[in-house]
Amino acid sequence: MRCGSPRNPAPSRFGLIRSGGETFPLNAELGDTDGTPAGFSRPTYQWLSSLPTDPDQLLDHLYAKTPRIEGRERDQAVFEQIGDLLGRVMPPRTAAALYRAAAKIPGVTEAPGAEDALGRRGLGISRSDEQNGVYTEWVFDRQDFSYLGHRSRLTKDTSYAKAGTLLDSSALLRSAIVDKAGRRPDDTKG
Repeated sequence: MRCGSPRNPAPSRFGLIRSGGETFPLNAELGDTDGTPAGFSRPTYQWLSSLPTDPDQLLDHLYAKTPRIEGRERDQAVFEQIGDLLGRVMPPRTAAALYRAAAKIPGVTEAPGAEDALGRRGLGISRSDEQNGVYTEWVFDRQDFSYLGHRSRLTKDTSYAKAGTLLDSSALLRSAIVDKAGRRPDDTKG
């Protein structure tokens, strides 16, 4: 299927984001009018399927392909890159490889008191970036191990905030597959 209007762009070229009740092409506000290729910025199911499913090979791939960010530990950047992929619909073998790869990153530990943006407590894994003082945890449901969300906070005082300040948090409420770009699972109109 190819959609050609700016309000409903071709899904093979654009990711979509829903904000304020409307659907827009991902990154169009940044001047990306030619479309974002599949990859970390637009992780399509097909792209996720192409990733190595051996945890060691996947980890090598992630270290090679994750963008470098000044002031951030390399291990933390890869940990956060994996976190950005969590909660997406993906092949089970890819998901398992991502979890196993994350466990091999130096500094990854259990986070017994992990909770998402809604305060749902669950099983957690975390990593603290000592270089920039950021602690990140991922939260999983205790029953079925599904991804619930994440939290990041400062571990040391900075020029912009004190230690303990919440930087970012999320809660995944639902994910689904739909048959048309921009359509929501609860849409009943064609």
